[in-house]
Amino acid sequence: MSRVPAQSRLTRWWRELAQLRHPGSPPPGTLALTLSFLAITFTVIAIVATFGIVRYDRAARYFGEGRAGNYYSALQLMAAFVAAVLIALKVERHPSRRLWWIVAVTMFLLSLDEGFGLHEELDTGIHKLMGWHDKRHWLTDHLDDGFVALYGVIALIWAERHLEDIVRLRWTALMLLTAFVCFVGSSVLDFTGITALLEEGLELIAESLILAALITAYRDPNLTGGS
Repeated sequence: MSRVPAQSRLTRWWRELAQLRHPGSPPPGTLALTLSFLAITFTVIAIVATFGIVRYDRAARYFGEGRAGNYYSALQLMAAFVAAVLIALKVERHPSRRLWWIVAVTMFLLSLDEGFGLHEELDTGIHKLMGWHDKRHWLTDHLDDGFVALYGVIALIWAERHLEDIVRLRWTALMLLTAFVCFVGSSVLDFTGITALLEEGLELIAESLILAALITAYRDPNLTGGS
């Protein structure tokens, strides 16, 4: 299979994303649903941060693995899994069905990862396997961060393969794009360690947008449009 020139890829992305400048009217209830999810997430962030400050003088204390913020993250991803399954069932034999099943499986695995800290366990396992004892080394300390950043790379590959199907659902595409920007910001902050609260907050906001995007896709009349 011949490789697609980089210029052609960029042209395709530019052509498709340009359509998002005029997304048209959103599916019924989209804005209310999205704002509700974001409001709930901001409330959770505020409550969890307050408990962290009051009890430990550290706002991000309850956002770590095995803590309240992390469980809320896993809950959002599990809800996204359910939404993606419903979409896959709704489109029946439409060519995009495989896309939505892939999304569903991905959301399910990410939920398990968040709930059980799988990428952190993988980080620990690699340290043991390689005999590395300095877990605070500038490189090895960020192994788990690298695993998370890899999710973003996989998302881009997924978007590349299904760009037209995604952009056809313009409001869904807009929310997924915004979620990706939040994810990138969260990953950068994770690597730099500048502010854990903002990093965790952006991750939760990204997940809320993904959930809202999938529910919006389910309601979109263009879901089974096109080929």
